[in-house]
Amino acid sequence: MNRSLVICFALCACASCTTPSQHPYDAHGASCIDYPDAGHRVFPLAPGSTVIWPACTPSCHPRLANAGAGTAPLDQDLPSGPCSDEGATCSSGLSAQWCGPCPDTGGPGSGYQCTCTAGRWQCGLTFPGASICEPPACLGLDAGWCTSPSSVTATQVCVCGVCHPVCASNSDCATGTCHLPGLCFPPASCLGPLECPAPCTGYCD
Repeated sequence: MNRSLVICFALCACASCTTPSQHPYDAHGASCIDYPDAGHRVFPLAPGSTVIWPACTPSCHPRLANAGAGTAPLDQDLPSGPCSDEGATCSSGLSAQWCGPCPDTGGPGSGYQCTCTAGRWQCGLTFPGASICEPPACLGLDAGWCTSPSSVTATQVCVCGVCHPVCASNSDCATGTCHLPGLCFPPASCLGPLECPAPCTGYCD
């Protein structure tokens, strides 16, 4: 047999052993799971699938946020941390896609797919919702909507015309109060296939 074909067969066989195909996730009867805190995450776009995967087991402590015209669990509560069933895949159903800079702000109603990959849950955005974000309540803007874009510098964050100094401790604030970690900022891009961490900081009143 041709030597190159032997090498190809060996590599293909190895790949099939180390990269299992996706298969339906089995919750084994669990109604909810206390997923570990993974920090704030930004989810890459994931390839669409014609397979209807079972629903992911929800978090035992979901945070509800705006999701399009309704409310749904925030995408930060999607499966996270270690997993043992390599290739197990589930779908989120309607989720509130996180909008920065406030940690618990939603907006688009989106759909996600999560797969146990290399021993850890990895989730991706499969059905992005309309790009609209609810007001950032953590900055005192909990009613109405604004069209002015948010801006972030090394010293302050401005949202809807309201600016707050960023801080790392109470001593950084004239008011003496630094809300940590009160603000999180999605990176400029998250192309995947892995989730991206969103850096978080504090803000002064």
